[in-house]
Amino acid sequence: MRDSWHAIRRGSIVLGMVLFGTGPLDAQLQSGEFLVSVRAERMNYANSAALEASAAAGVETMYFLTPHLAVGLQASVARPWTKGQYFPLMRHTYWTPNSANDTTLLYVVNQQVTAFDYGVQAEYRLTFNRWEPLVQVGAGRYTIFLDPQSQPQSDRDRRTFSGFAYSIGGGLSFAVSEDARIMIAVSDRIYTGFDRDALSLSDRLLREDRFPNPLPPPPPEEEVIHNLRFSAGFSFAPGRGR
Repeated sequence: MRDSWHAIRRGSIVLGMVLFGTGPLDAQLQSGEFLVSVRAERMNYANSAALEASAAAGVETMYFLTPHLAVGLQASVARPWTKGQYFPLMRHTYWTPNSANDTTLLYVVNQQVTAFDYGVQAEYRLTFNRWEPLVQVGAGRYTIFLDPQSQPQSDRDRRTFSGFAYSIGGGLSFAVSEDARIMIAVSDRIYTGFDRDALSLSDRLLREDRFPNPLPPPPPEEEVIHNLRFSAGFSFAPGRGR
């Protein structure tokens, strides 16, 4: 019984050392090393963007110029739905055999789009044994791919729109070994030149303009929108720990 108690105690101490970063480990990345990360994300778009919050996936590769400063590339992709209530309603009219207008129905229409966010970024991180707080800044572009099968017949040429993007954020990384880490982060993804009307599916031939829209008015359009990205992921430093 006493041996079992001592075994449990030793195991608890080891687990505590791992969880709280007190175990000895040469985790600090050095100049000339790479760190590759894959992330599961959630994108919370600005309220004025007419995009629902969406799950996303991301990847980044960082090259360390010094043990604290790194530069690299990042990209992420999401599949949000548009908020159809932000745009004019669509009209569908049923006609009787004598061509009389029998019934008119109004619809809110939306579409699922593909949103890419990609660019360069710089990172500064500190190392406290296994824990690594970090800050990141970046610049690049965003591209929104519209659903080609959902576009209005009167506007079939629309396929994508894009603009300049930049970001600032921070996070915390924890080294589970010399070459592997887990991390969490949050960043403000700032999109410029954003065209909310490009997300509308309201066909110019079928939109309802005769009667006022009974839905609450949408927030004003913004050309610069702030989107929050929450990330959790796994990082790997190739060649370390060998």
